[in-house]
Amino acid sequence: MSYDGSADEHHSNGHTKDALDPLDDSDPPFFDMWDDVPYTIAVTGKAFSIIMSEVNKNNPAYKHILNKLLRKCSVFARMHPDEKALMIQHMMTVRKNIVGMCGDGANDCGALKTANVGVSLSEAEASIAAPFTSKI
Repeated sequence: MSYDGSADEHHSNGHTKDALDPLDDSDPPFFDMWDDVPYTIAVTGKAFSIIMSEVNKNNPAYKHILNKLLRKCSVFARMHPDEKALMIQHMMTVRKNIVGMCGDGANDCGALKTANVGVSLSEAEASIAAPFTSKI
């Protein structure tokens, strides 16, 4: 069944409307159906927080979403400082590679410290980020 209660309709991409049914317990298809197509995801801090709360409840579908998100997301916006650090920590675990963080304020300190490479864009020597950065 589709969202409006009618019979399944096939779309031009070959997937049915109910492939996105939020009540479906299988892996979320909205990532898998486009794995062979280049795309980018942007996520807000609020969305990241919701995903993380479900991951912390051991929800397997959201663990899958988090893994795909960390591989495909290019923009993380409007995140709290602790969410930035947590996101970087998970990126280092999931991607298993070097993760860099570039920040310009006090709210970036945790993420700058968590990342393998932290770059502070502050010009001030007395910047709150100064203890976590080095000049090259």
